[in-house]
Amino acid sequence: MGLIKWEEKYSVGVDSMDNQHKKLVQMINDIFDELRGGGTHESLLKIIEGLVEYTQVHFKAEEAVFEKFGYAETEEHKKEHEKFIAQVADFQKGFEEGKIPMTMDIITFLKDWLFSHILGTDQKYSSFFKDNVIV
Repeated sequence: MGLIKWEEKYSVGVDSMDNQHKKLVQMINDIFDELRGGGTHESLLKIIEGLVEYTQVHFKAEEAVFEKFGYAETEEHKKEHEKFIAQVADFQKGFEEGKIPMTMDIITFLKDWLFSHILGTDQKYSSFFKDNVIV
């Protein structure tokens, strides 16, 4: 069932990036569904590991286009990515070690960060990508 639904307002107008964002939404929904369904520590950890890995793939894809075409806000955008990766890595490690439980607060953080990032920082690159990348 999921927690969040993709809406057109989240689109950055670049199919490849929108598809990656949709996959991130689905992965957050998978965590929510697993938690709600009483998933095990191991099953939740597997989904979290996948989310962390895919988030890094997505960030690298964005950053590669930024660098290739000289996006003016590359450094600021990369700093947001680095901060998020560090936060999620800390959570992942704590969860893996049994020190941090998976809660709705964590899922809400992931959801809020993703949509704040898409609707704020990512929307800034929308026209840049459209002008420089085949959509």
